[in-house]
Amino acid sequence: MTANKTRHLFITCQATFNHDGKFFFILQSEYGDLFKVTLETTNAKVHSITIRYFDTLAPGISINILKTGYLFHAAEASNHGIYLFKSDGEDDPKPTLVYSQHTEKYDKNP
Repeated sequence: MTANKTRHLFITCQATFNHDGKFFFILQSEYGDLFKVTLETTNAKVHSITIRYFDTLAPGISINILKTGYLFHAAEASNHGIYLFKSDGEDDPKPTLVYSQHTEKYDKNP
């Protein structure tokens, strides 16, 4: 995806997955791109955010992740869909953006 540097990316919908120790968000942009966002935490403090391109679907108004491994996608101007996750995307070599504030300042207990 080539982003225009003068225009910001608009997130249209999101879903949260939290089951058996796995926790992540799926965000969808106005262009239909899905991004997986994971948070690295220590003692309930976030110190790193990882954003990974996941897939592209038609632009939607709502997405939901079911505990059975399915993603429901309510499309904005086309048919809705139900998709099965084949993987969580962690083993995919696609580009990843990591923002980390993991420094000595954040490692110390207040």
